[in-house]
Amino acid sequence: MTDKPRGALRIAAAGLTDVGRQRRHNEDHILVRPELGLYVVADGMGGHNAGNVASALVTTSIDNFFHATETDALPAPKADDAGLNDNARRIAHAVRKANRDVYEISSTHQQHHGMGSTVVAAYLPPGSDEVHVAHVGDSRCYRVRDGEIKQLTRDHSLINDALEIKPDLTEADLARLPKNIITRALGMKDVVKVDMRTEKM
Repeated sequence: MTDKPRGALRIAAAGLTDVGRQRRHNEDHILVRPELGLYVVADGMGGHNAGNVASALVTTSIDNFFHATETDALPAPKADDAGLNDNARRIAHAVRKANRDVYEISSTHQQHHGMGSTVVAAYLPPGSDEVHVAHVGDSRCYRVRDGEIKQLTRDHSLINDALEIKPDLTEADLARLPKNIITRALGMKDVVKVDMRTEKM
């Protein structure tokens, strides 16, 4: 646990994963780097331990990207970066880099074929009063403020995608759809769309 004063805010950070009730092994990996203002949760998917490999690769790749870009310039902006400041672009690029790393290993190593991971990452740049949240899949970020809990991310799931296309779907319609199908994850393709959100702290 780390307490770090930042203006009027004090940052307290901790990390813990749990196997839960459904699985026999834990495929979650976390990254807690208060000195960088970087916090990541990755939830792996794929058979025979490949999910564990994917989620570990995601956190390692994002960590490496942040260390590499402390002194070096960021890569050139992508079309998806329109409207993002440098801090938001940094976390978006880090997640895209992690996607390429997972995709490459999945494509070239038979034992890891088809592996992937969801990710949610929060970046609180030192000296800033903003938090930048990047996510892909159904790992979530919540804000607790004044006794209210608000989900800041939108699950990339079959049900949510169906509701976006047809918001008037009934409960009966939704009940016919598979409940735990995600439509976006790291490692599925060589390019991934990263959802970004910036909030004042």
